[in-house]
Amino acid sequence: MKEQANLAAVSKQQNQAATGDAIGVFLVGVPASSTFGGDKEGQVAVSKGKVNAIESSIKAKGCK
Repeated sequence: MKEQANLAAVSKQQNQAATGDAIGVFLVGVPASSTFGGDKEGQVAVSKGKVNAIESSIKAKGCK
């Protein structure tokens, strides 16, 4: 499913941003990825919502 692939990609970017933030806080005391637009939290949430809606619709219609 296209949306599941999108969720995986955005989740990977978010994990990388979180790692960058942890390193940034450790080295300079500032979460660098979030500060410079690397945070993908909102996109992950939207994509998860779409995947959940699609899966619910598939189950409700009895599709496999």
